[in-house]
Amino acid sequence: MGRLGTVDVALTPTDTDTVSWFFRSPLYKHFGLLTEYEGTFTHQGRSVTADGLCSFEYGAIPSPYLMRSTPLPPAAKAPLDHFVYQIVDLDADTQILLSRYAIGDRPFMTTAILRTHSGDGTRCRDVDFEMVELRDQSEPTPYGIPMQVPRRTRFLVKDTRGRPWLDFEGIMDTPFTYGLSTGFVTGFAWSAIWRGEEISGRRYFEYLDRRSTR
Repeated sequence: MGRLGTVDVALTPTDTDTVSWFFRSPLYKHFGLLTEYEGTFTHQGRSVTADGLCSFEYGAIPSPYLMRSTPLPPAAKAPLDHFVYQIVDLDADTQILLSRYAIGDRPFMTTAILRTHSGDGTRCRDVDFEMVELRDQSEPTPYGIPMQVPRRTRFLVKDTRGRPWLDFEGIMDTPFTYGLSTGFVTGFAWSAIWRGEEISGRRYFEYLDRRSTR
């Protein structure tokens, strides 16, 4: 339970057994669970119910700050400087996790993980990402360096034969909120062609771009 502005939020998440691993190594582990939620949003005495799919995520890595109390120098920090992450429900039983990572301004990984209630996530390797359009105005940050943010993005996922399987476009039409590491989160509208069918909806977006600071 909590309050966001003038809206009271009361949601109950329930994790499923469907696990998706983003990274799995002796040094760093990061996974997500396909999760169901239900609850209410209340504003000025009026409540609406909501239910659907979401994702519970957990990551763990040994921290150098167990041994020191001062910040690491920039050269010793992980150079992840561009990150895109979109959580999308394609239907009531199917969720896809679209992500793109760049290290030192070079693409490191672009991936899509498809998952349902019936089993573990399936990782799609043949995935392309395109920054279709940036917003005219950059977003201010607490560290004083404005960040350019997208207005439109596109993911193209292909099957094992190289044929388009999901053509997905997102339009960021709500305000960006700072607080994801040194980046932002927002909601967005999307439209897609999935397995030959046109679908659309709204979902959740995470974004980080520190390339201009390097």
